[in-house]
Amino acid sequence: MSALKLTASAVSVVGNVRLNNEDRCYIDPELRFFLVADGLGGQAAGEEASSLAVELVAKRLAQSIDFRGSKPIAVAR
Repeated sequence: MSALKLTASAVSVVGNVRLNNEDRCYIDPELRFFLVADGLGGQAAGEEASSLAVELVAKRLAQSIDFRGSKPIAVAR
């Protein structure tokens, strides 16, 4: 079976209405995952919410799952 090769990059723009960009992204090439969080433009503290979401999900994925070819580690719910 041939290997699948992925290339990831991210671009986000403020748009025509907002003054700041509330979107956040995270790419982990070693563990092979990426995240995108939309800050829901205009909502209170949208940039903080999207930053926190990316930070916490990335941390949890890194602790819980090994995407490098081994079986996933069981995650307590």
